[in-house]
Amino acid sequence: MKNFIKTTKKCIILFLIITLSSISLTGCRDNYEIEQLAIVLGLGFDFSKSGITITLQVLKNQDTNDNTRVNIYTATASDADTAIYKIRSSVGRKFIYSHINCIIVSENVAVKSIAPLLDVTMRFNEIRPNVPLLVTKGKAADILSMKSKDNPISSFSIINALEVQKNLGFTAFSSNLDFAESVQNEPYITSISVIDIDRNYFRNSDAKSNNGSIYTFPGNAVFRKDKLVGYMSPTEVRGLSWSRGDVQWGNLQIKTADNKTLNFDIKRSSSKRTVSFENGKFKFKILVKGDTTIRDMSGNTDPNKNPNSLKLLRQRQNEAIKNEIELAITAAQKSLKADIFDFGSLVYRTYPHQWKKSKDSWDKIFPNVDIEVVVDSTIIQTGTISKSPF
Repeated sequence: MKNFIKTTKKCIILFLIITLSSISLTGCRDNYEIEQLAIVLGLGFDFSKSGITITLQVLKNQDTNDNTRVNIYTATASDADTAIYKIRSSVGRKFIYSHINCIIVSENVAVKSIAPLLDVTMRFNEIRPNVPLLVTKGKAADILSMKSKDNPISSFSIINALEVQKNLGFTAFSSNLDFAESVQNEPYITSISVIDIDRNYFRNSDAKSNNGSIYTFPGNAVFRKDKLVGYMSPTEVRGLSWSRGDVQWGNLQIKTADNKTLNFDIKRSSSKRTVSFENGKFKFKILVKGDTTIRDMSGNTDPNKNPNSLKLLRQRQNEAIKNEIELAITAAQKSLKADIFDFGSLVYRTYPHQWKKSKDSWDKIFPNVDIEVVVDSTIIQTGTISKSPF
């Protein structure tokens, strides 16, 4: 009898183990073989009379003899989501969006509204929220279709070049999440990088090939809420970058006392912004600090032997940086009439009660506010030679 009870218990336990195992092992219903996947590397939005045109740059599953690593697919529909599924139905593979390197929006889309399109990218849980967002004055399809000279996968070239331009200060990095947040937060102004194609860059060496082209970043596109309102030149963008302390390296050129050219190598920068409220008016102050070294110069200037000449070089360096910042201020206040410096947020944090009174008319207040720029830069190294031998 005891043996029968033990055997019965063992059978019951074995039955429970098998049952629970069968429940927990749900199988691989959502798994796909690599040949069934389409890994998306770039996403582009264009506008046409027929609706929204979607361009997808998709990694090839197999190497080919034509040295291309990607396929370009396009489709047009009344909305972005329908266009994407039109591409998927024709390709016949499951799209993977977690590897997207960039999102390109054409100007004709940006002037209308890019909010509905970005809404799609934010709702796709595979698309990362930190994907670089860029605007092109041409077609997004052309940007993604271009064969880059330095990389067979052009979207990789885009993000590599964008990172360099960001550190130089000539463009501002903005992701799809950054843009979505700016649309919802006052003063609703943001700027994102502009991308273009220079098809003549390598013309002398490769005139007949599309590989003679290169990507360029000619400034920033400025948005009020979700609509494009204007552009900033690269110099104006670097002025904005100085005000944010985002210029981490690059070149700065001045004239010496004997009117010769001198180039500084920028090593780092930092900034501090403050606001005061007096007599019913806001006054802003931008304090910028930067370190440079002398890269090259000509003429008779000898900063190592003559302290006064080093002082003059530092003064002219301060003036050069200040001039770039003031160019950005002029563009923001006079041309764009948009608070690209995000001073509104500074007012909100410092004077919340005053901001509550001013926020509805900030677009009219900002173009007339007083902005003081103070630059305190340092020449940390003059080089291994005292003066130019030429």
